[in-house]
Amino acid sequence: MEMAANCSLRVKRPLLDPRFEGYKLSLEPLPCYQLELDAAVAEVKLRDDQYTLEHMHAFGMYNYLHCDSWYQDSVYYIDNLGRIMNLTVMLDTALGKPREVFRLPTDLTACDNRLCASIHFTSSTWVTLSDGTGRLYVIGTGDRGNSASEKWEIMFNPNPDKEKPPCNAQELEECDIFFEESSSLCRFDGSTLKTTHVVNLGSNQYLFSVIVDPKEMPCFCLRHDVDALLWQPHSSKQDDMWEHIATFNALGYVQASKRDKKFFACAPNYSYAALCECLRRVFIYRQPTPMSTVLYNRKEGRQVGQVAKQQVASLETNDPILGFQATNERLFVLTTKNLFLIKVNTEN
Repeated sequence: MEMAANCSLRVKRPLLDPRFEGYKLSLEPLPCYQLELDAAVAEVKLRDDQYTLEHMHAFGMYNYLHCDSWYQDSVYYIDNLGRIMNLTVMLDTALGKPREVFRLPTDLTACDNRLCASIHFTSSTWVTLSDGTGRLYVIGTGDRGNSASEKWEIMFNPNPDKEKPPCNAQELEECDIFFEESSSLCRFDGSTLKTTHVVNLGSNQYLFSVIVDPKEMPCFCLRHDVDALLWQPHSSKQDDMWEHIATFNALGYVQASKRDKKFFACAPNYSYAALCECLRRVFIYRQPTPMSTVLYNRKEGRQVGQVAKQQVASLETNDPILGFQATNERLFVLTTKNLFLIKVNTEN
């Protein structure tokens, strides 16, 4: 029997900043826009018999907001009427209402044992949609970047297995449960389904995943000492399967102090990382940028030419945050009744 190869993640030292001096709190206001939803988000509530830690994490920490990485600043959610709702932002000051692009043919509320519905944007013209009751829809959408040619149609619909309950704690993915003191990163062969490469992550905590390039696999972010390192998997590179592509200085340490954090994300261009708490508050951590005035560090006897800013936004709502997505310019925050947009960057 062929054993899986033991590998290690190769950190790119030029992407680390050992002289990073921390984040400076900025009081610059962040433009924030609020949209009221026509119908509430299709949130799945835990039943009385779903009381384990795995249930709490899988349901309570589920991200109900989905970002279309093929088209910047286009987000989707599913409401309790079974509608797939989309908001595409062209101009922050002229926001329209979220629009219905598709309606599920089944009544979600009629199923007592359902999971959270989910959307995956397979390509620029295809979407896969799970309704949480065991049905998987393969949908042709046309060009989602062109409203004239966009049309969502079911192309394939696998039948659910009625004998198998949709919720099984044994089937939770590794990222759906709390990590213990150590964990492993595994690569599986698509044909044999056997493990080919294993990386012992030790105490390098998993933080979040993000799609940087929709043509590539999702990146994952791990804690490395005090920093947070972003890794891009490559299926075709046997000698460099996981590439270190970005670093968020000291963010591994910073996020550990946020006891009420719920979601973690970063911009696809790595310009900032952000996390939100269960209620109201959003924290933004920007990459270091040159200062207009050079400061002098007396302790180390050197000049400081860059500063990394931290900003905090407080949403005007008492509802818990259900969804969180980051793009290069904006943060999208979803509650059961509202969708908030926070303008973070202005791209030239």
